[in-house]
Amino acid sequence: MVTLERRGLIQRTPGRARSIRILLPPAALPDLDSGRARVREEPTAAGKYPHIAQWIVDGWVELGQTDYSRSMARALDEGGIVWEGKTSYADLDELLSDLNEGIAQWTGELGVGGANGKDAHSKTTGRQSRGI
Repeated sequence: MVTLERRGLIQRTPGRARSIRILLPPAALPDLDSGRARVREEPTAAGKYPHIAQWIVDGWVELGQTDYSRSMARALDEGGIVWEGKTSYADLDELLSDLNEGIAQWTGELGVGGANGKDAHSKTTGRQSRGI
């Protein structure tokens, strides 16, 4: 019991009978009816980054620096770059979150759900999309 408490898995009140409280979320505990551990459902990439998922239907994204851009993330359509990110990120999740938000802002400005906007300006890059 002391080890479980030290590991942060349970909490108890010393000197009080039946005061053990389990600190794990229900999803982390096995299904007592079947005896099997519950399967943890991780969010899908489309669920975590929905604007990227929608964008790549008609447009595309590029990750990493290139000869023509020092930004680590870019959203493009047939007219060219419509959004560029920063030159560096702490980790991949920060990069994808920024890209997702940048696309959300871009599509919000256009009032569309994809990469087919015409003659709209990106707040981030100031570049103009030529659309299709």
